[in-house]
This record gives sequence, structure tokens and C-alpha cells, in this order.
Amino acid sequence: MYWKNGEVVHLTSPDSCSAEATGIFVQGDDVYVCGNETSNSGGGYHAVYWKNSVTHILLEGSEYAKATNICVVDRKVYVAGMVDYYAPVYWVDGQMERMTSLGHVTGFAVR
Repeated sequence: MYWKNGEVVHLTSPDSCSAEATGIFVQGDDVYVCGNETSNSGGGYHAVYWKNSVTHILLEGSEYAKATNICVVDRKVYVAGMVDYYAPVYWVDGQMERMTSLGHVTGFAVR
């Protein structure tokens, strides 16, 4: 959830999942939030982002995939994150790109 103009906005997530928000970006009237969902019955983390509270799955089926930061430039959605615990990645409009080293990505800049 996040607050907009003093009002709580809930992010959509299946009742069978828990969700965590890790980054937020606002452009005009659109609010983008990134994070992850995990099944309440166990299993891995799924990297997701929400645009105006609607879920967009970036990667599911991995043991661990997490989105950590988000921004929008020229109508393209950029999301930083990681998969398999220590493999840094980023997504551009939902297409994942792996980085060559191990580590965590917590922020980025797009020009």
C-alpha cells in the first residue's frame, strides 16, 4: 500500500499471496510501485510492479526474484532487481536483462 493525498491506496495481490513494495515512481497521474509477491503457502518470490494498483508480473517461477527500484522514461518502464538471490538484473517494459556480476541492484539512472 501507499498513501496518495492522505488516502491509503491498496495494491492488488491475490488473497493467497503476501506482497512487499520496495520502490515508487510517479509520472503525471500514474503511480508505479515495484516489489515482490510470495505465496502464503510457501514457494519463491515473484518480481512484480503495479501501475495504478494493477499488478504486472516481471518474473515468476524463480526461487527468488525481487524488484527493488522503478522509473519511467519516454513511456518505457525500467525496473531494477535481482534473481536467484545474487544475480542483478533489470527489466525494460517487462524484458529481463542480466548483468554480468553478482550483487544487488538497489537503484539506477536512465538517460
